Amino acid sequence: MLIQAVRWWLRELRDAFGLRAARARIFKHSLRLTASDGGVVAEPRIGSRRQPAMALSGAGEPHSEEGKKWLSELRDSLHPPVTCIEIVVSKTSRLEQVVELPIAAEGNLDDVLRFEMDRLTPLRGDAVYFNGEITGRESATGKLTVSLTLVPREPVDAMFDSVAVWDDDAPSRDIRVERSGGEVLVVAAPPASASTLMPRLNLLLLAACLTLAAALLGLSFNEQQDYASALRAEIAKRRPIAIENAVLKDDVSNAVRQLDMLVAVKQDALPVTVVLEELSRLLPEGTWLTRLSIRPDRAQLVGNSRSADALVAILEASPVFAEVHFVSSVIRDEQTGTDEFHLSVLLHNDGAAP
Repeated sequence: MLIQAVRWWLRELRDAFGLRAARARIFKHSLRLTASDGGVVAEPRIGSRRQPAMALSGAGEPHSEEGKKWLSELRDSLHPPVTCIEIVVSKTSRLEQVVELPIAAEGNLDDVLRFEMDRLTPLRGDAVYFNGEITGRESATGKLTVSLTLVPREPVDAMFDSVAVWDDDAPSRDIRVERSGGEVLVVAAPPASASTLMPRLNLLLLAACLTLAAALLGLSFNEQQDYASALRAEIAKRRPIAIENAVLKDDVSNAVRQLDMLVAVKQDALPVTVVLEELSRLLPEGTWLTRLSIRPDRAQLVGNSRSADALVAILEASPVFAEVHFVSSVIRDEQTGTDEFHLSVLLHNDGAAP
């Protein structure tokens, strides 16, 4: 029993200080999942070496005892916190589409695609994993050509469920769609080493406290008092971390509430692409933006122009914009011969083209 406890402790120390993570960075660890008739085939890979594969039951079906044992033993050679999960997506399980966006969307391509997914494609943004690659750029028309690959979430999440015995945190990983040669993969990247360091250190400290408590049974009264003082000091040291975790939990709850509010107003908000297209059409030559902030009902424009005073009339002539005014005074930039401006613009969804 003591030998098993020491082995466990040494293994946890190795994980806490990133020795497994360092090895995984040198020799890439991955678990590749491929759909097959009636289930999923799991193939472990360490570097370029492929390990023996195992056919698992489908999502929602109980694994055989052999499958459960294989997944449990896999944790020793392929540690979940440092291993990528790669799901092979067949041609019949994905949708590929070419879309056009305003060239101003290039800097925040993923955010624009996610926000406009239900308008650009027949699928909702929260129902797919996607990858967008820029394949063309037309400066004359101000358009980007984007090759979009969509993978429905439901079958992918079902495949994650099939390896829950090995890693029950798979759906919470950072998931992205990648192209590798002729294959399309949904990759669940391992969490950063820092994200697992604190829980493991907490576990190690708890084990240390339990070991000290067990040792108290065989010590004299004075030695017991010394160890009790050490335990109290350890508890006092841990208390600030517990408070910090409680504050973090509140911050996460607030972020979730704000996200719910954003989803609630999305249907009534003016599409981002409409705002970008209207700005690209209206802004005169010699005018450029250095910062653009878009809210559901208002936009903030910061930039430079050779004719800043004329911008208010130009923008208010559009059915999309109204109540255009300068937030601060126009500042002359002698080096560029332009005016620095900051405009606030009210957005009208009723004026957008259908």
